[in-house]
Amino acid sequence: MAGLSGLDGKRILVIGGGGAGIGRAVVRSCAAAGAAVAVADVDPARATEAADELRAAGHVSCALSGDVRSIEQLDGVIVGAADQLGGLDTLITVVGGQVAFVPAVRLHEMIDDDWDTVYDVNLRYVARAVRRVLRLFLEQGTGGNIVSIGSVTGFMAAPKQAGYGAAKAGLYSLARTVAAEYAADGIRMNVVAGGAISTELPPT
Repeated sequence: MAGLSGLDGKRILVIGGGGAGIGRAVVRSCAAAGAAVAVADVDPARATEAADELRAAGHVSCALSGDVRSIEQLDGVIVGAADQLGGLDTLITVVGGQVAFVPAVRLHEMIDDDWDTVYDVNLRYVARAVRRVLRLFLEQGTGGNIVSIGSVTGFMAAPKQAGYGAAKAGLYSLARTVAAEYAADGIRMNVVAGGAISTELPPT
């Protein structure tokens, strides 16, 4: 990622895959733009490695770990990041996808458990994280930003990715509602509609 600026003094939590792939690129870019970054990853070693890299370069960073599919662990990461950074200004949700988690098959072949998994890692955890960070932003009274990694699949046909596309479409709806409902509180939510991204796919 490139082109970020004006993040001096901002406190950012990158949740879900912050230690590798797209998340690692986001972490580096935010830190380079002057932000203090909390790196969250399901793999504590990856989170620690990413945070250590930032600190070695002179940036403020901390590492947290947790499974975004767990309400308790997700809440713990958000609260932990706010505690360690002295508050939060921005939440960035990264992890998502289909082929890393379930087979790419035609819709009639998709089983319920795989559909649920796709929703868990693309929409459900984001909605939970957004609800929790909204409460935090409102308590802080200083507004805030939420950025989620989406996909062009959310608004175009994608054979063998029906569940993924539906979940990403839900993400856009969630963002539009949050943006409208919390604008008066100085809170924004945006979704980055990515296509194919040239980063490594982290192990799950």
